[in-house]
Formats: sequence, C-alpha cells, structure tokens
Amino acid sequence: MQEVAKITVAAGAMLKKDEVQKFLDAKCGGTPVVSGTAGTPGTAGTPGTAGTAGTPGTAGTPGTAGTPGTTGTAGTPGTPATPATPAKSL
Repeated sequence: MQEVAKITVAAGAMLKKDEVQKFLDAKCGGTPVVSGTAGTPGTAGTPGTAGTAGTPGTAGTPGTAGTPGTTGTAGTPGTPATPATPAKSL
C-alpha cells in the first residue's frame, strides 16, 4: 500500500531549472543535446515608395526698365534767304 503526502514549498525554496538538470544528469547519465535545424531565411522586404516630386521653382523677378533714349540733336539752321534783286528802271 502507498501513502500520499502533500508538502507545501515556498517559491524561493524550490530548485532552479539548472539545478534540477544537474541532479537528473548525475542520477540518469544526462541526455545528449540534439542540435536544431536552421530556420528558413526571412523574406525580403517590400521596396520603399518613391519620393514626392519637388515643388516648382518660383517665377523670376521682372527685368529693370530700359534707359530712356538720348535727346535728339537740334536740326541744322536753314539757309538764309537770297535778297531780292532790285528791279531795273526803264
């Protein structure tokens, strides 16, 4: 016949995983480690979205008004009138 005993242990008094593994390895001879298979490489990311077009340039500054023309040269004075020829008397 078996007897059942219930024991309450505080969390701080419990053995850590590494301590339990050492105990089992010492009593049972230890289990060989089986290396895992390498994971599948990740999928490449989606390419980025193209940038936004630049803002159009600002219109140029209007040009400066031209220089006023030079004043014309005064005309040549007219030729003096030829004096009338005196009439001959008869």
